[in-house]
Amino acid sequence: MIQTFFNILCICLPWQIGGQKTYRCFYIHNAGTELTLTGLTITNGKTSIYSDAYSSSQGGAIYAGSSITLSIFNCIISSSMAITGSCNADTSYGGGLFMGSNGNFHLQSSSISSNRAYQGSGVYLSSGTEALIEDCTFGSNTYYNYRTSCSTSYYQSYGD
Repeated sequence: MIQTFFNILCICLPWQIGGQKTYRCFYIHNAGTELTLTGLTITNGKTSIYSDAYSSSQGGAIYAGSSITLSIFNCIISSSMAITGSCNADTSYGGGLFMGSNGNFHLQSSSISSNRAYQGSGVYLSSGTEALIEDCTFGSNTYYNYRTSCSTSYYQSYGD
């Protein structure tokens, strides 16, 4: 069931959404948007290295821009990656999920696993974002860049 109430979108049901390792699964950009995802499996998302409006190297499965309210309940976010395609600098953030600045993020009873990015391989939270993470599992999320070997990171944020 997909319901829209003004700037509020709710997606509920046991659906599987996949990016086929070619595309990001969700791109939420308009400030003030409120989105709730419930009971979804979101897998195989990937940022694009091509130049277009949706090509940022942030958020392999889910990109949420600045001033977004995002709630995720009982979901699986896995096997996604944020890449830049550059061998000189890697600014890929949030293999599973990227949250822009000054947002609100609630993650509950969900699993974030097997995602890859340079920073915040599972979840990347930008400055000013308020987050509540409850009863979740993080596993096998991998940090990488093009010049070094892999190590593990789970979720990461910066700012005050």
